[in-house]
Amino acid sequence: MKKRQAAGLLVLVMVLLVAGCELSPLSKPLVVENDSDANITAVYIREYVVSPRVPVANALLNGEIIAPGASKTFYLAPYSSTDSGGLVSMSINGVASVDFSFDFIIDNHNQRIVAMYDGVGITLSGSNVIPSVT
Repeated sequence: MKKRQAAGLLVLVMVLLVAGCELSPLSKPLVVENDSDANITAVYIREYVVSPRVPVANALLNGEIIAPGASKTFYLAPYSSTDSGGLVSMSINGVASVDFSFDFIIDNHNQRIVAMYDGVGITLSGSNVIPSVT
């Protein structure tokens, strides 16, 4: 009888751990889609959590590209579900740039942000993204 109780308790703990991981994601997916005719060779992302994070020189690895029609997922820092969201500055190929804020959790789900680059500008969608007016 005690073995069954211990096994049942162990199963309950595992279920709660798995559910907790889903409800508290570690990062926000940012998908950069290349809708242009040229390769994306540089993606610069700067996040503002409590203070600005040090910007990565280029989020793509040395020699890495995002070919026309392809996409690549990057991961932004986590925010709690009670936060109104984060602030991010992003630039692609030094041609197009955008500052935006977003909601981390929407309807108890971690929605991805999609940044579509068309060779001239960046169109954002998902996660209640709001481009900043500069």
